[in-house]
Amino acid sequence: MSNETNDAGKVDRIGSYDVIFVGTPIWWGTMAAPVKSFLSEYELSGKTIVPFVTHAGSGLGRSASDIAALCPHSIILDGLAVWGTNAKTAQNEVSAWVRRLRIRE
Repeated sequence: MSNETNDAGKVDRIGSYDVIFVGTPIWWGTMAAPVKSFLSEYELSGKTIVPFVTHAGSGLGRSASDIAALCPHSIILDGLAVWGTNAKTAQNEVSAWVRRLRIRE
């Protein structure tokens, strides 16, 4: 998603996106509170949501199931969990994951 926000910090034209990548650190086993707020603020029915996280040992934790609960009419694809300490060098891992998703324009 491009950086299309208005002065209030809202994403403009979110309805025009079919696929939304949602990135978050894992806090206490799930997505960070600001990400939860973001997902709660938008109508994402029919959208494909692709979670990716950084963590310190919990992997995706409950983030995928919590996203599914917040966005029950969305498709949640397999997420990627990267150790926070490895985030700077995870380019190959991220590239392989994106290829496995098989998302087409």
